Amino acid sequence: MGDVTTKNRMIEVSYNTQQISTFLTAFKNYNLNPVFQRKSVWKISDRIKFIETILEGMPCPTVFVFLRWDKHKKKPINDVIDGKQRLETIFLFSGKLSPKQLAVDPTQKRRIKDWLSKAKFSNLTEDQKKDFHNFKIPVGQLSPKDTTDGSDQGMGDVIAAFVRINTQGKPLTKQEQANANYIHSPLLLAAKKLTTSFHKIFEMSDDQIGRMKDVEIVLELLITIQKKETLNKKTAINVALKDESITKRETGKISSQFKTILGLLKKLNLGKNTRYVRKTSDFYSLFKALMSLHNSKIVFNNRKSFAKANRELATFSANVADIADAHKNKKFGYLKKHSNTPYYKYWFTTQSNTDSKEHRDIRTNILREIIGRSFN
Repeated sequence: MGDVTTKNRMIEVSYNTQQISTFLTAFKNYNLNPVFQRKSVWKISDRIKFIETILEGMPCPTVFVFLRWDKHKKKPINDVIDGKQRLETIFLFSGKLSPKQLAVDPTQKRRIKDWLSKAKFSNLTEDQKKDFHNFKIPVGQLSPKDTTDGSDQGMGDVIAAFVRINTQGKPLTKQEQANANYIHSPLLLAAKKLTTSFHKIFEMSDDQIGRMKDVEIVLELLITIQKKETLNKKTAINVALKDESITKRETGKISSQFKTILGLLKKLNLGKNTRYVRKTSDFYSLFKALMSLHNSKIVFNNRKSFAKANRELATFSANVADIADAHKNKKFGYLKKHSNTPYYKYWFTTQSNTDSKEHRDIRTNILREIIGRSFN
């Protein structure tokens, strides 16, 4: 084990226990969504189990908050660092928080609303209500060591604490860590806004959205536009977010081009069940192919050409699916017969190092050729 190094931190931590009734009384003083916080990732089953934990008097993990003075609201605010899902569930179950107020997609809101219509706090017995309100939750409170200048000093340490604490339970994805570490990055802020447009084309599960996979792929595409080259996913995002030379004006131009390419994807009318709008690796390659053609001044204004490209891409996708099926069922003769085809080469790039620059370039060039033929 290497030498241990320590830093002088600008925050201090104190511990206590707090009854749920106290949380409810101070509901408006809790900020469940500070800028570094991730999205809601709990399923309904997770929320049910936590309510059962409370009613059964079982142990509960520590909730961590950062106590700061809000200069605008002129009152103390607790930014929730860890325990967002637990407090959110308590506030929902108690009626303090409405599903409408959650930053989740409409489907998830509807599911939560359906759950709350059946699992009402008012349905509990008087003893259960008492046990619920008296249930004690361990609390770790972070606060600045020095508050004399009223600044945001210590925020870097709060974010560091957030990342460290969230290495347990459902660990932070790389994108969630990037969201915490680069909260003011113009590219990251733009990616978050553009996810609404992205979801109109790409099908993504609630869990993927909760883990910020939508922000991740949009961010990758914005960086691809900015760099004008294919990215190696493993290294590109953090390097780009650390680049402080990217201005808001440049980000605006990048966002505009993103919307243009997204518009071309929409005109291709690929439907909701093709691999291109269900797998991020395929979506990235198709987006990059269209971007490359757009930059080479290909004219995309012929409906018949879009229809032809749609058919070509659908046929190609079916051929790739046949290769995948043959591999799964060990049809080695079929695989050997088609080993020199574009669809075999495309499929092969999805089997390992899927998001490497080399494999992304292979897929992009194949799709670029298919689409380019349709618009010649």
